[in-house]
Amino acid sequence: MNDFPQNPTLPELQAYVARTCRERGWDRAEDLETMLLLVEEVGELARALRDQRHLFQEAGRTRAQVGEELADVLSYLLDLSNRLGVDLETAFRQKEKINRQRHWA
Repeated sequence: MNDFPQNPTLPELQAYVARTCRERGWDRAEDLETMLLLVEEVGELARALRDQRHLFQEAGRTRAQVGEELADVLSYLLDLSNRLGVDLETAFRQKEKINRQRHWA
């Protein structure tokens, strides 16, 4: 069984998700399938946040449920990054350099 690292860095998280996906057989899914699952999880996160904030008449989700949905989104994002050969930390750092040079209102 794949042990979850204590205080992992982003590359360690990405490697953990790669190992976990292999162990659970999730690596057999197509990239598009994984992307669709990511989008579905973002929708579930939106629903949990909406419920937590009592928007649109439905209520009952807790902060923990929102946290679970955020964790699902992160997991699928890391999985998709692995599938596409993207070092997410490097990509984030490069994008942040670009964003720092933009002028925000």
